[in-house]
Amino acid sequence: MPELPEVERGRLIAEMVATGRTVRRVRCANDRIVFCDQTPATVSRRLRGKRVLAARRHGKQLWLEFADGPALLLHFGMTGALQGYDDEADRPRFWKIELEFENGGRLAMPDPRRFGRIRLRDDPRNEPPISKLGFDPLLEMPGPAAFRALVGRRKVTAKGLLLDQSFAAGVGNWIADEILYQAEIAPDRRVDDLDDAELERLRNLTQAYLMNNPVGAGARALARALEVSSDIALETVNLNCTGGFDDADRTALPTELKGKWDKLPQAAKDEADA
Repeated sequence: MPELPEVERGRLIAEMVATGRTVRRVRCANDRIVFCDQTPATVSRRLRGKRVLAARRHGKQLWLEFADGPALLLHFGMTGALQGYDDEADRPRFWKIELEFENGGRLAMPDPRRFGRIRLRDDPRNEPPISKLGFDPLLEMPGPAAFRALVGRRKVTAKGLLLDQSFAAGVGNWIADEILYQAEIAPDRRVDDLDDAELERLRNLTQAYLMNNPVGAGARALARALEVSSDIALETVNLNCTGGFDDADRTALPTELKGKWDKLPQAAKDEADA
């Protein structure tokens, strides 16, 4: 199942492919499970001709904001993702929605197992499902006192707390395990048994783990510099989580991107190397 960092990666792809572009055509699969609220025909009709203002995320909910009209709200479920490409031949298998823009770029969400959801929302942050979610630990981690107050005297386990989406939005099963392992807190410890030092360790490591996993500044800078999607930057080179773009990464670039790299101004290369 995609974890919060993977959804953030999807947001970055959407930001690079869609932001500032006008939707020329919308293709929707006839899947009334994934299109759980509005019909595919309604989604297509209401998004056609709209200009994308921004790609947003809260927890594992991702949405595109448009200059006029509703937002397109996406949830990846177990096997969803976002892919950016130019040629129809590259359309992914099991696609559920594809936005084609006036510049020829395309953005699609494949979902083989159909646990993802596609919705339209007029005010995503203040409507379900996002309105029922807790804070986003990557974007808005509360301070120590506020975090302790939110935990309160809950009678749940430490892992149960991290997985409770009404407490913190976006932490999934294996990331919760990693956070608790690094915090040296047993998953079945009751949170009302944790002292202030343990709660602060839990708070710090939750944010630190998410910030360092798996889309680093090097990938984003490389994608901007080469004018490709961050999906391409991540898939074609072996970028680590927090490091920059090193000699091994340059060697891994395909021929056409190596040519682009060689022609970049030094300032752009320095940003990717940071």
